[in-house]
Amino acid sequence: MSRIEKSILKYFNEYFPYYFLGGVTVMSILIRLYCKDYISMDMEYFLLPWYDVFKSKGVCSLSNQVGDYNICYQTIIFLFTLIPIKPIYIYKIFSAVFDYGIAIVAALIVDDKPATKLWERIESGRFLTAYTVLVFSPIIFLNSSCWGQCDSIYSFFILFSLLSFLKKRYNLMFVAYGMAFSFKFHAIFVLPFFLIIYFVYEKFPISKFILPPLILEISAIPGLIMGRGILDPFIIYMKQTGTYSAVSMNYNSFWNILVKSWKGVNKDYYEFKMVASFFTVFVLGLILKMLIDNKRVLDTFSTVLLLHITVYTCILFLPTMHERYSYIYEITAIMLMFYDKQYFFPGVGVILLSCITYGHYLFGIEYPVLLTSLLNVFIYCVYMHFFYKNLRNCYKIT
Repeated sequence: MSRIEKSILKYFNEYFPYYFLGGVTVMSILIRLYCKDYISMDMEYFLLPWYDVFKSKGVCSLSNQVGDYNICYQTIIFLFTLIPIKPIYIYKIFSAVFDYGIAIVAALIVDDKPATKLWERIESGRFLTAYTVLVFSPIIFLNSSCWGQCDSIYSFFILFSLLSFLKKRYNLMFVAYGMAFSFKFHAIFVLPFFLIIYFVYEKFPISKFILPPLILEISAIPGLIMGRGILDPFIIYMKQTGTYSAVSMNYNSFWNILVKSWKGVNKDYYEFKMVASFFTVFVLGLILKMLIDNKRVLDTFSTVLLLHITVYTCILFLPTMHERYSYIYEITAIMLMFYDKQYFFPGVGVILLSCITYGHYLFGIEYPVLLTSLLNVFIYCVYMHFFYKNLRNCYKIT
């Protein structure tokens, strides 16, 4: 081998992580570009008509509710109308940007070595692998670039909130959580995680919980200036809770095993809703009891697992869950794979089940609901077993 060839190979090997990162990013962008023209039902019947309202009425449209998103995202839709890009593209570009934010923040959490420089993180094989798996996760790129949904936006702020907690920056943690809540009401599924942390580990005062609603109000300032009421951000979310009245909305819910009405409205839905809600609180209470009885040191892995299991509990047992609501615990399922190989198969199961429901909504592919729901409950039980096992193995707080 010549000296020149050796020099080239040495240079290539030295900077390979950067070439790999660039190549992965370019390929993942190409995948998203190929999805850019797909028009989902949500895009056709909701997102594009909302855009047209903001386009025709301008900033005055912020004085009234358009659609069912909160004022923060309504303001962003108005800003979209000022950009000379097709609305379907600007929706998807905005969400796809947060795909990469999710991948970076999640990879930083997974690669929890004490590196102080960004390039030290990039050169880590664990960081690169986590980033790669996340940007190529079908749940992530289908949600943003095919469906045109904004789940990546609020999920990015949830993960940033988790990272802030791990860094013991609790004010920033609640500010980030407030931003997540400003974009999607689905961020409420993370609240049990923060409450459990508060009650069991006493990391921050209860006064910190005022920050998320305060951030929600601040994010609504453009609408408030245009004449919206100060309680409107909260009223919008209260109305969302009554939008649907079906046991499940294309999610592999626990209740699909018991109630054969997942595709339509159940006449006894409202009574059932209370039963399901109380049952969810009961399961969350069991998780809280396990943590109190086995009060252990929370390392990074245990924290991610706790977030995963609390969100999974909410989505699995609450009624009227859509397939997209599991977005957060799908990301944490991927993250958990990098901590212990035993999480690989349940993590793959979580992603495959979500792909099935995405395929049904986006492309009309039918699937056996009872079977997939049973599999989902089984996977949840596997995670609960791992959760309890992990608590027993962690160092006990003295």
